[in-house]
Amino acid sequence: NPQPQLWICGYCEATCLSKWHCLKGWERVVEVGFDSAEGKTQITSPWDSVELPSITVAGPGPYRLRIHVRGQGAPETFYPEMPAEHQLLVVYPGKSKKQKELK
Repeated sequence: NPQPQLWICGYCEATCLSKWHCLKGWERVVEVGFDSAEGKTQITSPWDSVELPSITVAGPGPYRLRIHVRGQGAPETFYPEMPAEHQLLVVYPGKSKKQKELK
């Protein structure tokens, strides 16, 4: 018998703009800084071998990652049910390394 698959609805946006401030509808929003030495940083999944494109669109250098989450405390759902947890990752060039709790 195949194992049930846990679902999380995720979306990632790589942009050159830092003016993405939509907090409405999200339970938690946190922002962190990171460096991409080669400019080829990717989001990966430990459960899937799909290769996704680079999220560091401006090439090598410092970036900010803003993580939006809702439904994190909801009971887990399994395929074919729709996921209760949703995540939005926004990546853009930025020099600050400080963690910010935006919501």
